[in-house]
Amino acid sequence: MSRLLCAVFVLALCAGIGLTEEKGSRKEGDTFKGVIKKVDPSAHQIILRLDGRKEPQDLTFNIRDNTRFVFGTGTASKEMKGKEAYKNKNLKEGARAVAVADKQNKLIEMRISPAKSGEK
Repeated sequence: MSRLLCAVFVLALCAGIGLTEEKGSRKEGDTFKGVIKKVDPSAHQIILRLDGRKEPQDLTFNIRDNTRFVFGTGTASKEMKGKEAYKNKNLKEGARAVAVADKQNKLIEMRISPAKSGEK
């Protein structure tokens, strides 16, 4: 009986440590790849549906005045800062994006590719 209790305690302890690491492992400059689910100019937020998850996971990022947006790739890319990025037609639902954020989900940078045909 005592072995069983010990085993249950150890499993519970390990599970708790695993959950803590998952939530507390974010750091400045972490990157997130996905598809833009929603752009909310009034709240200055972008919701990104993350790639590579078994269950869909959405993260909400806050846009700052100094957030750097890069639209397109290579020599055809265009750079904008902060809220002026709302003027770019490629900042929309369905566009592929890579977000670089701080611990509080404030966007440092977002690189955006146009949505592929057939994607929303």
